[in-house]
Amino acid sequence: KSDRSLLYLEAAGGVIAEYLEKGFFGPNPDEFLEHKIINETGDIGYMFPLRILLIGETLFSLRNCPGFLEFCRRLKNQANRNLRSTFFEMWVAKYFFRSGFEIYARRETKVKREDFDFEAVREGEQINVEVTALADQVISKNTIINALRNKRKQLPDTAPAIIFVIFPRSFTDLKKEWDLFLFVTANEFFVESKRINAIVFLAERVFDSTKPGVGGFAFIPKPYPNMNARIPLKDAKFLFEAQFDSPLMRQALKDQFPIES
Repeated sequence: KSDRSLLYLEAAGGVIAEYLEKGFFGPNPDEFLEHKIINETGDIGYMFPLRILLIGETLFSLRNCPGFLEFCRRLKNQANRNLRSTFFEMWVAKYFFRSGFEIYARRETKVKREDFDFEAVREGEQINVEVTALADQVISKNTIINALRNKRKQLPDTAPAIIFVIFPRSFTDLKKEWDLFLFVTANEFFVESKRINAIVFLAERVFDSTKPGVGGFAFIPKPYPNMNARIPLKDAKFLFEAQFDSPLMRQALKDQFPIES
């Protein structure tokens, strides 16, 4: 690692320690952090520092939103919560926050139609959001639709609602036309549900390089709107803007030259 890379990693670790009063550098790290030895000299793979940077950057981005303390509580409570699922709840909140929404997160209520992840509010419009992170398993259309049905039960029908479905990385490795597969799956679900305005499928794509311990990854969002939703969104454009892709990022992945952003 360069000195600058170590500086970023130390900064991310400091942000995590400040807001969570804990760190992720200790023994027995969570599986989501991908703390893996890659060679006989004991070097750690690049995914571990990237995970730490992601958590630190996401916490820092959300530090001034109304739901921040609740997200911190969820990340602290790893005895009863899955780190991967909790992180993506927070990451999706950042997705909305960067589009100008205020984020209001709530504690679990265990009450039907009141136990969703957070509310996103912008210009008087409230959107209820639920995030589900699928386990590393065989992903079928039925698997996805059953997960969507379970999450739909947690969302009220008094405001627009969006469900984010996080895929395990193995899903993007499948040799299939997954754009068509997701389109068909989403629209089959929309036939039975007017409560949900959109589904956003999200997957990680890893880019390994020829250099040991060097690589990167990108989040790939696939949004699908429900054209027959009961309560239309005032402005759904933010769902379809390419926030996580750019010619600069593509070039960085191609030539393995880091970019500051």
